[in-house]
Amino acid sequence: VGLWLQKVGETTATRLSDRYDYNATWSPDGKQIAFVRVDREVVDVRVRSAFGGPDRVLHALDFDGPPPGPRLSYTADGQWILTSMGTGVPM
Repeated sequence: VGLWLQKVGETTATRLSDRYDYNATWSPDGKQIAFVRVDREVVDVRVRSAFGGPDRVLHALDFDGPPPGPRLSYTADGQWILTSMGTGVPM
């Protein structure tokens, strides 16, 4: 459970979180990681420094689908995070 960071070619990993966090994506400059946290019935988009420290909630989502929740992607300039939302139910 959680997010882990491991440098290519190394055998040890650093734990970034110990919660139910999914769909992590790097900012274009590599300084931040955005991810989805599913905690009971609350689904948040969060961001944290790739170098450590606390994460912060960007937005609570109205998402009623199963984990891992919506996918995230930064825009090329790093100014916006895009998300897609759905319930996972076939149309």
